[in-house]
Amino acid sequence: MLDLSRLACATQARFAFGGVTFTVLAARDVRWQLPPECARLAGDVSDAAGLPTIAQLSCEVELDPGLPEARARGITIEHDTAITRVASEELRAELIQIGPERYRARARIAEHGAGALALGLAAAINERQGGLQLHAAAIELDGRAVLFVGPSGAGKSTAVLLARGAPVFAYDRVAVSCQNGAFCAWSLPGGLRVAVPRSARRGLPLGAVFRIRQAYDEPRILPLTAARALFALRESTEVTDDSQLAEQRRLDAATALIAQVPVAELHTVLGSSHLALLRQQRGMQHAFA
Repeated sequence: MLDLSRLACATQARFAFGGVTFTVLAARDVRWQLPPECARLAGDVSDAAGLPTIAQLSCEVELDPGLPEARARGITIEHDTAITRVASEELRAELIQIGPERYRARARIAEHGAGALALGLAAAINERQGGLQLHAAAIELDGRAVLFVGPSGAGKSTAVLLARGAPVFAYDRVAVSCQNGAFCAWSLPGGLRVAVPRSARRGLPLGAVFRIRQAYDEPRILPLTAARALFALRESTEVTDDSQLAEQRRLDAATALIAQVPVAELHTVLGSSHLALLRQQRGMQHAFA
């Protein structure tokens, strides 16, 4: 895909994003700069509560003037046995696994396609490693990520506002993955900002997932059956590959998450904080029994 001779005078960038440690070798004509919404969440993974990264990626990047600069959000991922293809308006990439939690990629990007590259390849690796990309708002609570999921309009952002005193971890999108037998969450760009202090963490251990419902009496946590918990996760999962194999991977990942992480229903009431409810260990144990 790439003319490697053009990479002789290249620039190198190394950063962590979405749980993946990137080493990017960019051709001289590539203007390598992450957009602000990605740069804010990129950095040294050591500030992510000491979490291990999902994988290590080495990527060679070349500019393709033929690709538009629409900055489209939509990314498609096609997983084959040996190779994964990632594409958007700004990106064409091929990804292969070269060892346990180690990947190599070659990519062509539009002039301002660095953000698409980081988002697309991080999502592809997370999926290949058995993770999920979730549409979720999230808070940091006692050193863990607490996710709020549900259909559009369910009140995910409102749930963040009502958890008064807890910093926001993610506005609309979160990557979750299982590392060393435990699930972790990684904040991703997207969503409307809410007037809540932001967590300094980019990655956190995953504490719980709540499907949001609006109520009118008092905030409460209700248990979900395994089937309803699976539905709650699946309806909030970002689908980048609609193949049967990819769907089975998503269901397997959601099932594994439910076996390890509390997934329940949170009824929210406007004007009523539910932070104390989330912190009540006894109530949490009862809800997830």
